Amino acid sequence: MLRLLKIRAIVDSKEIFEIPETIPIIIPCKNPITSLVIGNGFHFSRLLEVTNVPYSTFFYQVDCMIDDIRLFYLIFLCFLFFGMFILTDIRIFMLIANVPILYLLYVLYFQRRNFILITAMGIKANG
Repeated sequence: MLRLLKIRAIVDSKEIFEIPETIPIIIPCKNPITSLVIGNGFHFSRLLEVTNVPYSTFFYQVDCMIDDIRLFYLIFLCFLFFGMFILTDIRIFMLIANVPILYLLYVLYFQRRNFILITAMGIKANG
């Protein structure tokens, strides 16, 4: 799902960096404690405060609560249960076919702070 979104890193509420899908970016940190927020305009991650260690590089991974595989399974389940409704004309399958859509809407609109996740991958000393 991150492929569909334009993800930006907001550093210290001043600087904005575009995050490409596959290319790692380097964000310079000028303060001893740097605040980092990842967002796309509607969804924002939780505030991450990074304590800078001189001559070190921090690695973070930006994830989405609904990744591509989970999105594929949600769409697959919708089509599967809707197809079962068409073939058998049992109305409960039509109701079950809407559950993945309702889950997707719940995550998109009610779990806004948890939609974009920042995961620490490690630290590397440069000096």
